[in-house]
Amino acid sequence: MMEGASHTPAAKERSWQKTASAGERSSQPDRALPFITPAEVATRLRVTPEQVRCLIRQWRLEAINVGTGPKRPLYRITQQDFEDFLFARTKPK
Repeated sequence: MMEGASHTPAAKERSWQKTASAGERSSQPDRALPFITPAEVATRLRVTPEQVRCLIRQWRLEAINVGTGPKRPLYRITQQDFEDFLFARTKPK
């Protein structure tokens, strides 16, 4: 199911971001990444938002802290990171 994942728009956006250096201006259109909240992830996984935050703190689910500091983090997860998390949890061992 995820074989073509590298060809999705989110994957292309992510690969482009990795190649651009910090000071370069882009010819890419200004697009916002599709961020989702821990509560939205929790709804999709049928768990509590606190369990999702625990996965983030344990480095099992990648997230970005858009809050103002470490005492009160405000996490956002990209759609691609969420899909990667699901794929890693569903592939056979």
